[in-house]
Amino acid sequence: MKRFDEKWTYAEAAQELFFRSLSEHSTALSEKRLIELINGAFHGMSLRSSALPVIHQEAVLKAVREVKATLPKLTSGTKLHSVLWLRWALRSSSLPISNSFWLRLAQWRTNEKPSYVRLMQYRDQKTTTWRGKAHAIRGIGKAVGYTIDQVLARKAFAFDEYQVEWRIKSMSLEASRTESQQPRAIERICGQGAMLLLSKCIEREVAIGSPRLLSNALIGGKYKCAVPPAELLKELKNTYPELNRYSDNTLRRGLPAFVQCPRGRPGGIRPPDVSNAN
Repeated sequence: MKRFDEKWTYAEAAQELFFRSLSEHSTALSEKRLIELINGAFHGMSLRSSALPVIHQEAVLKAVREVKATLPKLTSGTKLHSVLWLRWALRSSSLPISNSFWLRLAQWRTNEKPSYVRLMQYRDQKTTTWRGKAHAIRGIGKAVGYTIDQVLARKAFAFDEYQVEWRIKSMSLEASRTESQQPRAIERICGQGAMLLLSKCIEREVAIGSPRLLSNALIGGKYKCAVPPAELLKELKNTYPELNRYSDNTLRRGLPAFVQCPRGRPGGIRPPDVSNAN
């Protein structure tokens, strides 16, 4: 069962959106096998010898035709955020979305802590800055992003929403306007190249799972770090030698844009003063 805060391939998305009941009610068709069949259909493989009833074979083939017609740049390995897949299904697919999907979505959305609000932000390959619609949220102040409902209901974006990277940022209602300004101000100080590389390395480290260093839990939009910045930077440079093209001082200044390190620990560094940032 896929998590809603993860990115899904099309086969995973189709299984969750349209066909989950098939694996739930069949001992001969596991979730993994169903995803393999959908992926095979995406690549033109026949479903005739599969355990799928004919009516469901036709539904899978229809789903594949629809996604190929509406998202021609998509590959079987492309991963999109779960909310983007739901937006696509609501706007471009004729298949009914399963009741179990709606139930799981409702449970996920109601599990958010009352003191937090979820906003979706996007960025392209050319920048580290996460973008979105400007909001004035009580308890937060100025925030940038789209609510999940806005992403689902918006008629059109000024960009191709399926060709950019999305994330969900859970923002604390105690977050300050100064904190929301920090990443852009730090980027001006450290340079876009260093920030983009540092961001990619941190995202990779979180993805492969190194709980001793970084947690995938977000605190004010930043990953929780278990060690001081100096130790984190040393580990990152050992794992990703490409970081050595930038000085330690530059990279240390960039870390506060992405991670929340322990306070009062040796090796800490104060974020740049952004109180006068525009």
